[in-house]
Amino acid sequence: MGGRRRRFGIYDREAEYARRLGSYLRRRCGDMLEIKIFTRLETLDSCLAGEGLDMALVGQEAAELCRNCRGLWFAVLTEKGGGNGFSDDGTDIPQIDKYQSAEQIWKRILELEGGVFMEGEGDRGDGNTVSFLGICSPAHGCGKTSLGLIMSRILAEQKKVLFLTLDEFSSLSFLVGEEMQEEAELSELFYYYSQKELTGARIQAAAGRWGQAEYIYPVKIPEDLYQDNMPYEPGFFLELAKRGGYELAVLDLGEHAYGKEHLMRLCGRLFVPGRETPADEMRISMFLEWLQERGMGEHAVRCRIPAGSEDIRRYSLIKAFHGQMGSYARELLCRYGYSQGVEG
Repeated sequence: MGGRRRRFGIYDREAEYARRLGSYLRRRCGDMLEIKIFTRLETLDSCLAGEGLDMALVGQEAAELCRNCRGLWFAVLTEKGGGNGFSDDGTDIPQIDKYQSAEQIWKRILELEGGVFMEGEGDRGDGNTVSFLGICSPAHGCGKTSLGLIMSRILAEQKKVLFLTLDEFSSLSFLVGEEMQEEAELSELFYYYSQKELTGARIQAAAGRWGQAEYIYPVKIPEDLYQDNMPYEPGFFLELAKRGGYELAVLDLGEHAYGKEHLMRLCGRLFVPGRETPADEMRISMFLEWLQERGMGEHAVRCRIPAGSEDIRRYSLIKAFHGQMGSYARELLCRYGYSQGVEG
């Protein structure tokens, strides 16, 4: 395909539905796809006969047009409800229930098309540079995950950013306001990595979004954090970020330092949040001393975030993002070299 964006067509007899779905996909994957919206069959037919499409998502009445177009991957939007299978007329055309969220439609397409979206530089895992930013603190409940998410959302205004947490029992789903998906979590992707089957499509299918920042749900079972060196193997995180096409990965390393030294060394900057209490100050002082002894002290930044976990539970993370905590996160990012796209 020579590096150009793939042409992806959307047609539905409900013109407003096609426009809304197309608008979502432009925001979601406009860097990978050139989205074309069709509200008339004649226009779709003219495009297929002319410049053509690489992929399409169409209403049932357009299925015959697409079936006769050589080299076109397409799926049919069905109004029957629960139609996330294949046609039963012997053609095995993928069918997708149109009455579900645009995010679920996007993820279903990724499951069906077998990796076509993410072919190229990002999916081969080379040719792109990824930087890492870390958050780690021995202070419990001081807002590490909240700070990481807010920083990720700020940085995602200009970069493609992935947020990951290694907490054993994480509040991520609560903070972003989504129920944790059954099939998509960090240990699932590590399994594909260990089998040399990790692809950009699988990463994108697992990724959720908070603002423009993307995240992968953490492990559900604590034992998954330790089996087969997972997930503290730096190679896994590097390949995850590169194959996903991310420019920056924000790692919430939690409050335990054991086994994570190699991950900390990946990070150009390590933020160490905590409250201004004697107990937190003592823990953080010992942690910073430990980092110094291992040659990582110069990258560590002690920070005192203005909102703790109690405030987030009371008000919500999105209010913290637009409030004092968000302002403080922007200030930190600007102060330590992440200023591009942060101010304003």
